[in-house]
Amino acid sequence: MRYYNYDYLRVIAMLGIVLLHVSATYMHGITDSSIFGHLYGGDYWYIAMANTLPRFAVPVFFMLSGAFLLDREIISIRDFYARRWRKIGMYTVVFTLIYFLYAITKQSANVFLRGGDKQILWKPVEDLLYGQAFYHLWFMYVLIGLYLLTPIVVWIKQRMTEESFTRLGIGFAIFASISFNTSTHLLIWDMGHVLYFLSFFSWAM
Repeated sequence: MRYYNYDYLRVIAMLGIVLLHVSATYMHGITDSSIFGHLYGGDYWYIAMANTLPRFAVPVFFMLSGAFLLDREIISIRDFYARRWRKIGMYTVVFTLIYFLYAITKQSANVFLRGGDKQILWKPVEDLLYGQAFYHLWFMYVLIGLYLLTPIVVWIKQRMTEESFTRLGIGFAIFASISFNTSTHLLIWDMGHVLYFLSFFSWAM
């Protein structure tokens, strides 16, 4: 069954992500003269709004994933994980390797061709261990963590009424928001970080 409203919402969220990343360059240009060769201070309020309003897009993508996965029974956990591996796990590994090699090449060029500090050669390795071989890949690592937890969430949902599960989701969202803003997350893929986004993932139902 095709849910066209979800497709429309996905398109809106995609446009939000594009606007978020485009406006981010101008936001950084306000404080970093190396980006445009000067500090970019024009139309500050428009830039701030363009960088703030589309931030709904990332939670929406997590909610869409939850809406499709949590409303069905998982017959075989092994088959569920195998399908998730084929859909996103395998591609995440491939693109992580591609971006890691790109980052290594870029930093090596900065050191050996431009005389940069050799310490930056370790930066791609640190980023990889942190959970973002390139800045946008953090989403995939968190999503994989959510997929690992999905059978547990489905098991809990099946043993609760819809009203109780909704209350649990709202309560968890409040708790996770407080935790996210008061805790230190050393790794993108640690379970504390994943549990924060689980609130969006499960609240979709």
